[in-house]
Amino acid sequence: MSESFDTGDKFCDFILRITHQIWEKREVLAIRDYYGPDVIVRSPSGVTTGCQSVIDSTYATLEEFPDRNLLGEDVIHDGSDTREWLSSHRIFSTATHLGAGYFGAPTGKALRYRVIADCAVRDGVIFDEWLVRDFGAIVRQMGVTPEAVARSTVAASGGSTVVEDRRFASVAPLYSHRGNDTIEGSILAEVVSDLFRGEFEATVSRFDRAAQFDMPGGVVVNGRDPGLAALRKFLEPLKCRDITIDHTLGHSDAVRGVRAAVRATTFMEHRELGWLGQPSGRDVAALSIWHAEFAGRRIRRLFVLMDEIAMWRQVLSA
Repeated sequence: MSESFDTGDKFCDFILRITHQIWEKREVLAIRDYYGPDVIVRSPSGVTTGCQSVIDSTYATLEEFPDRNLLGEDVIHDGSDTREWLSSHRIFSTATHLGAGYFGAPTGKALRYRVIADCAVRDGVIFDEWLVRDFGAIVRQMGVTPEAVARSTVAASGGSTVVEDRRFASVAPLYSHRGNDTIEGSILAEVVSDLFRGEFEATVSRFDRAAQFDMPGGVVVNGRDPGLAALRKFLEPLKCRDITIDHTLGHSDAVRGVRAAVRATTFMEHRELGWLGQPSGRDVAALSIWHAEFAGRRIRRLFVLMDEIAMWRQVLSA
C-alpha cells in the first residue's frame, strides 16, 4: 500500500516519510541518502558510529521482525531551512518475532511497543541520533522478565556490561543545538527534573486531573494521582545524584495541538527496595525521553521511555 505523508508540516513529513521508506518499504540502503557517513547513534544498549552501522542494525532487526510496522504517533521538532534542527519521533511498533537474533530463537510472539528516536538534522541529513526502546515491554510479551534477560546478558559478557551501558553519556554530541525556548518545553523540563529528584508534590499542579501516563513496560495509568503514584514507584528505588536536560522542545500545530519533548541523562544510586530488587548501592546511568501533550498549561498525556533492561544490567554488573 502506498502511504501519503502530507501533514502540512514538511519537517514532520520528512521524518515520517523516511522512516516508512526505510523500514516498511524495506528500502534499507536509502539510509545512505538520509544519514551522514559519520552519524553517531546512542542508546542505553550502547553507541554505534557510521552509516554502515545503521544499515547493518536495520537489516538485523528486520531479519528478526520481518513484518515490523512503525506507526508514527508524533514528531515534535523545531524544524528550520537555515540551521540544524531537532526532531523527537515517537513510534508505536507492531511486529512478530519470527527470526533469530538479538532476542534469541524466534518465539512467534506478536509484539506492541514504543520507541522514541531523537535526531539532529542538517541539510536533509541526520548526523546525530538518540534512541530509547521499550525493551521491558518487548521481552515481557515474549514471556520473560527484564531481570532474566539482563542476568543472561551480564553473564554472557563476563560479569559486567557497565562500560557499554553508560557509553551513551560519555560520547560527546556532534550537534550544538539544544532545542527551543517555549513555555511548554520549560514546564516539561521542570516536571522531569522534579520527578527524578523525588519532588512529586511539586508536579501535581502541572497535570490535568484526567491525565494519562504511558510508562516503561507498556504500562498505561489513567488519572493524575494514580499516574504520579506509578511514577513514584518506578523511580523510588533510585536516588538521583545528577540530572542533565539534554534538550527541550516545544511544538504546536492546528492538527495535534501543543506538545513538548525532553531528553534527560540521569546518574542515580540504587538505594531502595523495589522493582530493581534489594538495594545494591550500584550506580545507574539512565537515558530517558519524555513526551507531553498539553491542555492549556497542564499535561493531559505523558509518555515516558526508559530501558529497564539496561538499568537491570547496571544493578547486576560486578
